[in-house]
Amino acid sequence: MQLKLTFAEEDSNRHSEPPAWEKLDAEARAKALRRLALMIARMLTAREACDD
Repeated sequence: MQLKLTFAEEDSNRHSEPPAWEKLDAEARAKALRRLALMIARMLTAREACDD
C-alpha cells in the first residue's frame, strides 16, 4: 500500500476524496509511521557516514 503526500496548494484544489491516510485503520497507520521512521533513520545515518 502506498500513501501520496499532498501539499497545501494541492489540497485546496481538490476536496472530492479524503486523503488515503484517513482511510487507514490504526494498525495500518502505525505500520506506515514505523516504515517512514525507519526510512528517515536510514537516510540520516547514510548522510552522517558520508559527512565523515
